[in-house]
Amino acid sequence: MEKNKKKIKIRMIFSAVFFIALITIGILYVISLPDPNAPILITIEPSEYYEALSLDDIFWLNGGKKAEIRRFGYGYRANEIQEIEGPFTSGVILTPEDAVKALTSVRDIMNIESFSYIYIANSPYSYINTHANRTAFYLKQVYNGVEVFNGQFTVYATNDGKPVRVSGMYINIVDLDTIPTVSSDEAKEVLNLNDGEWIYETKLVIYEFGKVDIRLCWIFNTNERFFLVDAQTGKLAKWGWTIIA
Repeated sequence: MEKNKKKIKIRMIFSAVFFIALITIGILYVISLPDPNAPILITIEPSEYYEALSLDDIFWLNGGKKAEIRRFGYGYRANEIQEIEGPFTSGVILTPEDAVKALTSVRDIMNIESFSYIYIANSPYSYINTHANRTAFYLKQVYNGVEVFNGQFTVYATNDGKPVRVSGMYINIVDLDTIPTVSSDEAKEVLNLNDGEWIYETKLVIYEFGKVDIRLCWIFNTNERFFLVDAQTGKLAKWGWTIIA
């Protein structure tokens, strides 16, 4: 009788250990899976896909119809093309990589010099709309591995890959040092936070203050406002009440 009880107890312990081990393995497996919404860095060589399309080429891609063109209406970018409505590449766009390749088709038209972008899957600007037959890819420009603030494009296609629209802006950067001399902790010291104000996001970006004023900065987003601190001088460069991503 005692032996049977011991055997039952051993079996129960063994079953419990086995069950816990099984759960642990399952959890570790799930944790190891890549996050489908994680940003994806895509860099391509334009020489492989470069079509060098002109507005006349796009006219014929659009079946002999004039594509709808929207231009910037302010600042030094006035009259630069900001958006093309209609087919703008001969390629098919089904993946984020395809979307970056598609930008090579309009590199001359939209003044795009390089093709390194982060695809943001969980952005509200990236989506698949089966009802409207539209897929959108939101791409953020990257320079030497650093995100370029406001350098971004959204590439639109039908769900079967036909290009229908591209919009955005490229920031032209030449020989910018992307290694900060001021750490984020050091940069934080120049902030004058209010009582109850706290920082929820810190990241290194390249920020265009003007055509010839492009700097490496730390962005600090708080629950009330944002701060931009020059990552080379440690000086406060800009702040405002609207949180910036």
